[in-house]
Amino acid sequence: MNKFLRWGVSVLTMMSVAVVVLLVTGWGSAIASNVGSVLVANTASNPVPVTPTGTVPVHEQGTANVAEQNLDANGNIKVHEQGTANVNVTNTPSVGLAASGNTVQISPNANTVKIDSAGSGPIQTQAADNPAFSPIEAQAFFRFDSFFTGAGVYTVPAHKELVIEQVSFGMSAGLDVKIVGATIETFVNSQLTQFDVPMSEPQNADGQSDSYGDLTTRIYADPGTQVSCLAERPRSDTSTGQTGSCSISGYLVPVR
Repeated sequence: MNKFLRWGVSVLTMMSVAVVVLLVTGWGSAIASNVGSVLVANTASNPVPVTPTGTVPVHEQGTANVAEQNLDANGNIKVHEQGTANVNVTNTPSVGLAASGNTVQISPNANTVKIDSAGSGPIQTQAADNPAFSPIEAQAFFRFDSFFTGAGVYTVPAHKELVIEQVSFGMSAGLDVKIVGATIETFVNSQLTQFDVPMSEPQNADGQSDSYGDLTTRIYADPGTQVSCLAERPRSDTSTGQTGSCSISGYLVPVR
């Protein structure tokens, strides 16, 4: 047993002397320069320490602090939108409309419109189809020289439509003249249209008949057309010079 032990010590001593000789003579560097690669078999739980040199590529994991470089003069990020963008307005913008060439539409759902008078008092509004917007009353007189007569009562202005709500016919007081037919004549959609007004003949204090008629209605007349009243008396009445009147009442509606 002692013989083998002495032999092992002798071999180990010889190997140590050989290594020292190789290191001193530079053979170790020559051997290292000829080694192409080294395979490290360490596991992930026992990693090999590495000291990086130069520029090392990094793949960030987790939360990273990023400094944006694409900024404008005010420090805001410059964005070029591609495709369809959804834009939300977070402040209260001021929107101006030109005096002409604009149409504003408001959806009936989920819309709120605010009108600011800017200290100039309340905003005045008017409904275009309100009778008080532009009231009209007109009267015309006609003369019987035959059994049939008539007169123009009112000419509708351009860009306006006339709505007639009341029509009245009557003869001058004290005349025993009967009107057997009374008609209001207008143009609607460029078509001549006539509407009859019923007449009554109550007797006055002198026993004579006062012929008159009154009609509550709704009759329309086109822009630029004339409203006329027509009256007819019995053909057997050949007297001349009797006068009567026709009156209308209504309002104008703006149209394009």
